[in-house]
Amino acid sequence: MVLLEFAVINKILVFAIDLFAVWLISLVFSNNPKGKVNLIFVVMSLCMLLWVNFAWFARLVMYEDISLSLIFLHVAWFVTPYLFTFLYFLIVYLVGKEKEYKLLNALVIFMGVAASITVTFTNLVIAGAKVVNDSLSIIYGDGMMLFLAIVFILILATLYQLIKDYLVGDAGTRKKLVYFLIGTLLFYVLNTVFNIVLPWIFGITKYYFIGDYSTILLLSFTAFAITKTRLFGTRVVITQLLVGVLTALLLLNFGMASSDFDYIFRGVLLIGFVVVGYFLINSTARELEVREQLQEANKKLEIANERLKELDKSKSEFLDIASHQLRTPLTAIKGYISMILEGDFGRISVNIKEKLKNVFESNERLIKLVNNLLNVSRIEAGRIDMNYEKIDLVSLLSNIVDELSVHAKSKNQKIEIKPIGSIPAITLDSAKIRQVFINLIDNAIKYTPAEGQIEIILENKPQILRVLVKDSGIGMSKEEIEELFQIFTRGKSSPQLFSDGVGVGLFVAKKFVEIHKGKIWAESEGKGKGSTFVVELPIT
Repeated sequence: MVLLEFAVINKILVFAIDLFAVWLISLVFSNNPKGKVNLIFVVMSLCMLLWVNFAWFARLVMYEDISLSLIFLHVAWFVTPYLFTFLYFLIVYLVGKEKEYKLLNALVIFMGVAASITVTFTNLVIAGAKVVNDSLSIIYGDGMMLFLAIVFILILATLYQLIKDYLVGDAGTRKKLVYFLIGTLLFYVLNTVFNIVLPWIFGITKYYFIGDYSTILLLSFTAFAITKTRLFGTRVVITQLLVGVLTALLLLNFGMASSDFDYIFRGVLLIGFVVVGYFLINSTARELEVREQLQEANKKLEIANERLKELDKSKSEFLDIASHQLRTPLTAIKGYISMILEGDFGRISVNIKEKLKNVFESNERLIKLVNNLLNVSRIEAGRIDMNYEKIDLVSLLSNIVDELSVHAKSKNQKIEIKPIGSIPAITLDSAKIRQVFINLIDNAIKYTPAEGQIEIILENKPQILRVLVKDSGIGMSKEEIEELFQIFTRGKSSPQLFSDGVGVGLFVAKKFVEIHKGKIWAESEGKGKGSTFVVELPIT
């Protein structure tokens, strides 16, 4: 009775190993039929199947025909060296080291083939077989020691590759090998104990099957490595593994039915689960495919983003270089025109003087543009140097108004500075804040019609100094206000408003105010109703 139950258990275990191995082989092979790693795994698994099944066949017929049992043992031992050989090469190709160990690779192939041929065509390893205490006992030949030495070298070569590449490899390599390393170690340890040490040294053969069936551990950890790290390039997920295992269990359940009704019931259950499992696997595969597509798209976006960063850096460097190169001749032009207008080179006619004034103003606009571009490149490169000092903002604004008064007088515009209450001196970078208000007041003059009015109002708020630059100009719509502080944006809704410049002055002003921990915004009641630019700067 005990022997019958043991035979049934053996049958179930062999069947489960076969089913699991065939499923794994088909999975790995179908994913990449031409991949070397995939093909090596398939051949290694087939050797494993031959070993397990023929070892089981040998125990199955040992009572009826011991000579047939001996033949089955020879077949099982014939594929054993090949199993270890292909396991070695699986590791070598998995980590891409097939060209680094040519001598060791050749030695492994030679020893594997030699050991296999010796087992098959001679009695040097297996001299005979007999049944002892209901167990199949092998009579070892004189060459058994040499055979074990070869197998031991093959095991060491495999473990050497695995452990070495795991220890010196990067995180990706270690993640790929850790589960395979665990499965291989368990497989080797159990084989050494139950297939070599106990039967050959102590003569205990009744546990021989444990060594054979330890192949399930190697397969299981390989499958887990596939699901965990996508080993062999497969797109396997844990759902497929569970469906395969449950299908195998249901198939075993079907094979153990005891009546016609039981066969029908279990068969329907098996078919139903296979159908559901098929759709479940397809659904999971589609989901994984979409996820991979998203990951691929994300990688492309990251590459594109890096490229954009490089282009942006190149743009900033170009602006920096161009601005420096342009500013020097423009400053020289400004100096010479100023000297001509002041009569340093002799008197000039009124007509020429008017033309030179136009040239001078155009040159001033170019200098302002170059300065703004230079500031943009420095802001984007994070190379803005701040020089803080206590300044009188009223005095600073008065100097700016005096500087721009020529332009305002040419349009008969009136500019007033209106401090409300006591305006304290505050800590600022004078040059940066000067640039802010030059942009704001110059724009107010530019976009305010002749004989218009511009007011600069200063208000002392709690912890904040607020400056309003109000004009009676053409005003702005809500859409135009939203576009104001964007770089290289000149307003799509009203080209007239942004007809001059390239859209960097207000961008620079906003950045400089933000560096001072302040705020800047624009307000307008609509077209033709003027505009107000508000700047808030912290007093402390």
